[in-house]
Amino acid sequence: MVHHFLINPAAGRGDKTDATVHRILRVCNTRGLSYHIHTTTRPRDATEYVRALADQPDFHRVYACGGDGTLCEVVNGAVGAENIEVAVIPIGTGNDFVRNFSETENFRNVDRQINGSALPLDLICCNGRYCINMINIGFDCNVVKKAGEIKRSPLVPDGLAYVFGVGITFCKPMGLPIRIELPDGRCIHEHLLLTAIANGRFCGGGFLSNPHASLTDGRFDICAIRKMSRARFLRMIGWYKKGIHLEQERCAPYLTYIQTTSALLTFDTPVSICIDGEIEMTDSVRLEAHSHAVRFSVPEGSALLPVPPPPEKEIEQPQRIPATL
Repeated sequence: MVHHFLINPAAGRGDKTDATVHRILRVCNTRGLSYHIHTTTRPRDATEYVRALADQPDFHRVYACGGDGTLCEVVNGAVGAENIEVAVIPIGTGNDFVRNFSETENFRNVDRQINGSALPLDLICCNGRYCINMINIGFDCNVVKKAGEIKRSPLVPDGLAYVFGVGITFCKPMGLPIRIELPDGRCIHEHLLLTAIANGRFCGGGFLSNPHASLTDGRFDICAIRKMSRARFLRMIGWYKKGIHLEQERCAPYLTYIQTTSALLTFDTPVSICIDGEIEMTDSVRLEAHSHAVRFSVPEGSALLPVPPPPEKEIEQPQRIPATL
């Protein structure tokens, strides 16, 4: 096996390249491994690097050294290649994907990473691009945009960029009309505060937005929250962070929670969507679940955390907004 370490110097706060390279060199040289280190220089650089490995005869493991966005780029290069598996060494800001596993400190241990074993995981195909963790639309996406602007400030403690982004976004107009078409013929057309479409369960640096999402069940979860007063939102945000919002009776009138294998979301005008932490503009989102679409290497000593069973019935309220909105 050839080990490839793709380091994103823009991930997280400050350039962690030198420290990351030092850890990689110490382990790989001591163990006499075949390895390469590549520092990315532009968007999609990691995807192009990984795609080029598909035509090579050896078996390759590619470590995304960065945040969830870097991992997403590596995954998009690896899909369909039988000689590639992916891993992640989290040095980003939120690092939400690894929260789906136990003993997350093992992901930063290069020795344990080398000793890892591959597990087939699902992906979400979003307008032809693959997502491994989460797609956010509305409030969450706007928070990610704002958090990206402030995360490098030396005045903001580690892990709080998202929280500060919540506070700033909270003071601006919130909510937008979204039409969600499901494969069983249902059509939900509502004014939504936020929509979290999940393969993994966490977003925003530890918000448990989709507590029943599984990386291996062949489906994705949609958690849609209707527009509400700011006072009600403040009462709800703590439950949303802890992942207990689906259990609260006071939240029920504002929630839709659905598990599905495909969906089509459309908007009146182009909006920002956040795919694994990366922002893009679109006027529609076509989603498909791809079961066991990528081999992901879990470091030694870690494992997928158990996922609580979903509600017996999907949470779906009858409120609708007029199609003219």
